[in-house]
Amino acid sequence: MFCSSLRQRKDWAPVVPALSRTTGSGWKETTLDGYDVSFALAPQSQHRQRFFRILLLSSEEAKTAAARARIERLSMLDGGKNVAVMLLLDQSGRVDSLVDLQMSIVTHGMASVPIIPMSSAAELVGRLDALRRQCAQAHTASVSRRSRVDEVAEIRGLASHCVHGQALPPEHVDILTDVSAGLGSLAQLVFSADGQRKICDLLGDAQGSRVISFFTHGHEANRRLSIWG
Repeated sequence: MFCSSLRQRKDWAPVVPALSRTTGSGWKETTLDGYDVSFALAPQSQHRQRFFRILLLSSEEAKTAAARARIERLSMLDGGKNVAVMLLLDQSGRVDSLVDLQMSIVTHGMASVPIIPMSSAAELVGRLDALRRQCAQAHTASVSRRSRVDEVAEIRGLASHCVHGQALPPEHVDILTDVSAGLGSLAQLVFSADGQRKICDLLGDAQGSRVISFFTHGHEANRRLSIWG
């Protein structure tokens, strides 16, 4: 979404037609309060829709007290996350305005707000599309990491009980998960002579034998042994 107030700002009005032509990509004209562009992010829960919010500033606008107030307000949204300032550099291509704005943001304790410089307003649509793709990729990677963490935690929990009697201590669980890709892999290791020697070498004979016994004698047999032991 982009704010209709861009039509009244001389540096940004020329890019409005390009944004309007890409409504299929989600750049819908509307009224936004405190920022100029936003797009939806993948929700982290079923109850809360998240947005990435962007403030558009020209080099001239960035020098004003009103711009600093808008940046400060932006930095307070969503705890300062998922926000950015897109700064249109002056036509000479000098970065003085970028340096000045960065210094102002740091001085006023808003260092968490990133600044994305642009040499031309015509770059805006491409930059927005790229930023949205980047956010989507970051979310996908985050979900993948969380899934892997959950999977490893589940494997560790199961591996700790693949013994006769008391659960394995964490350091021995770490060893088992390092030498195997999962419980199936661990079972294959246990049923080979070389694998059994490796387990006993790594865990010690007593702990290694408990692991081997669990797989070779079966869980039910081990449970009966623990009852009678």
